[in-house]
Amino acid sequence: MSLTSLVLMSGGLDSCVLAYQLIKEDKKIRGLYFDFGLDPSMHELQSVKKMALDLSIPLEIVDISGIAKMLMGYIPLQEIMADELDVGPEPTLRSNVSGFAVLLSIATYYAQIINISNIKVGVLSEQKAVRPNLNEFFTSWSSTIQLLNEKCEKFLIDAPFLNMKKSDVVKIGNTLNVPFVDTWSCYRATPIHCGECSACLARKNAFSVASVKDQTEYQQ
Repeated sequence: MSLTSLVLMSGGLDSCVLAYQLIKEDKKIRGLYFDFGLDPSMHELQSVKKMALDLSIPLEIVDISGIAKMLMGYIPLQEIMADELDVGPEPTLRSNVSGFAVLLSIATYYAQIINISNIKVGVLSEQKAVRPNLNEFFTSWSSTIQLLNEKCEKFLIDAPFLNMKKSDVVKIGNTLNVPFVDTWSCYRATPIHCGECSACLARKNAFSVASVKDQTEYQQ
């Protein structure tokens, strides 16, 4: 088993806390960011790059803006903007068809060609509530990849926060002194967090429930 893990980064709270926790545990990690080319991407990329520099970890950036363009016209724009790596609190806004398999497929291909045999994802119980079979999906994905690439090491998907809420992750991040102000959750390209979209509302609620001071600057 490779000692290095690939961490899927979104620029949001969850994946950032996961990366900091793994470094705290003396784990060797690499980051992978998917650039959808959407309005918030510049903010997300800035957050991810700063985190990678702060933690001194390698970061790969993959342009998948073509996927967002493919979805336009078929799926409401707000759903396209809603990164499944950092989900908002309203499942009714989610499409019935998840694009998470696409992200995981690209991540798996990248991981295996650089000889990494496990991926860490910061998905939460809120996402599990929307997709109840997530854990089974991760397990079956590993088995499927092994069938396709039988000469590679056994591949694993690890979601350490799957049974935690966003507020639980905020508590963990607070103990690790994670620079929350450097993370980005908003679905809009405003200079600061809008404070109104579902991702901003989830962020506000997480800090409130966790009883951790939210230093994020919001428009509303």
